[in-house]
Amino acid sequence: MAGTPSTNQRAFDPATPSSERVYPDWWNPQPLKPGHTLSLKYGAKSPRVYEPLAQQFIEEAVQAEAYLQQPQYQATLHRWAVAEAKAFLYGRWVSKNENLDDPDFDPQPTGWARSEQHRWQNRALAEAKELGLTPLSRSKLGRNVTQMALNVEAIWNSTPASTRAREEEEQP
Repeated sequence: MAGTPSTNQRAFDPATPSSERVYPDWWNPQPLKPGHTLSLKYGAKSPRVYEPLAQQFIEEAVQAEAYLQQPQYQATLHRWAVAEAKAFLYGRWVSKNENLDDPDFDPQPTGWARSEQHRWQNRALAEAKELGLTPLSRSKLGRNVTQMALNVEAIWNSTPASTRAREEEEQP
């Protein structure tokens, strides 16, 4: 029939009323429910996937280094954990989808994910350095804290005894 539209044309034509639409067997016109994972690819762009993982990283870091519980570290700690989680998720996807043993393997589809993984690893490393989670940054952080304590002690010792006595009297 030359003038009759096909099933696909009638099903997807917005001018056709929904009651008259005929869908192919494979078509599921039901709307997706909140929380579905059908469109999830890496998980690194979905807060409901990377936030629980980031929270695990935060808990492990705080358990290992008690000073990270202090409020001034919370924002940087969260940024570090999110970067670690995203790098992990991209890396997991790449490892599942790369088959380097296959002679016909095309690295093009996983190249973008590998570059994103690398970008988030660098971001996580920068945040880790700020938090003192690398050996060198930890030694610098310790040195700065020690230097600050020595400066406070030097200032205290250089103040006249009468000023120190007055300050001690004012404290309850």
